[in-house]
Amino acid sequence: MRIERKVVMDRTSTYAMVFSHDCSDNENVLEYVKKQVQRQHLNCDTVSHKDLLLPGSGILVTATFDRLAKQAEDEQMEKQLADENGYYRKFSVNRFSDFKGYQNKNTFFTPAEEGRLLHNLLQSVSYEPEILKGFGFHVEHGKLFLDALEDHSKPVILESTFLLHETDKLNKINKQLWASFLPWKELSVNTIRDYFGEDVALYFAWMKFFGAFLCYSSIAGLIMYILRPGDASIDNDPYVPLFSLFMAVWGVLFLIVSFSLYMYLLTCICELVLFIVYTCGCLVLFYHAYMCVLLIICIRTWPQ
Repeated sequence: MRIERKVVMDRTSTYAMVFSHDCSDNENVLEYVKKQVQRQHLNCDTVSHKDLLLPGSGILVTATFDRLAKQAEDEQMEKQLADENGYYRKFSVNRFSDFKGYQNKNTFFTPAEEGRLLHNLLQSVSYEPEILKGFGFHVEHGKLFLDALEDHSKPVILESTFLLHETDKLNKINKQLWASFLPWKELSVNTIRDYFGEDVALYFAWMKFFGAFLCYSSIAGLIMYILRPGDASIDNDPYVPLFSLFMAVWGVLFLIVSFSLYMYLLTCICELVLFIVYTCGCLVLFYHAYMCVLLIICIRTWPQ
């Protein structure tokens, strides 16, 4: 969803509320929603359906830094301290200078934090279902503001709600993502976290780790495919048992390294011993005992 630059110049913490086609012609509902949002000490700018690439008109909601700071204090948001230890503490407006980045209010809250605070402010807006019923809209009582107008209203009042992107920061992240495919380029997880939030950052960090781990199995599979005899099949290929053993070891290492890096070296040594013992065709009981112990370690260590 795009809004033309002449309407919004990529302002930080700008939330778009797009009204449905049935609601766009009802001036009473539009003014009521705008009035309720302004009671939450939020700024509202009305935009027409010609400015939005959507069938309905809408409003753009922004918040001042002081309003976001008050909401962060109410939510007991944790921010990093400015001292050398860098510990985190619950944010307090009265102790604003104790926190890292207090010199610049424009960057004190990350885009992800600003978006979450603004979303929570909008959700806490009060409304009266009786008044909306008088305008011809039946809204379920007891729901959060955005949820009520978007999912629990007949007919629907809000078509969609979303945060606007910051073009400069988004382009910077896109360049870093494409560059991270190169082995010597690191993926800036902190930049993704600051813009999209922790959940999205963890996803990209996990996919980066998973992709790097898959490189080992890909290289091994490619080498064995090149070395295989021309007339060999899956039934008589001499490298299939070796590759199967490699993938078994790779799978165990992947599960262990993904949640317990301190066991990496120990596992490599154990797998080497296991390979020697199993290749010699002796001590089969040792093999089964080793796998049982390894499974128990994985189960007990996984919650960490």
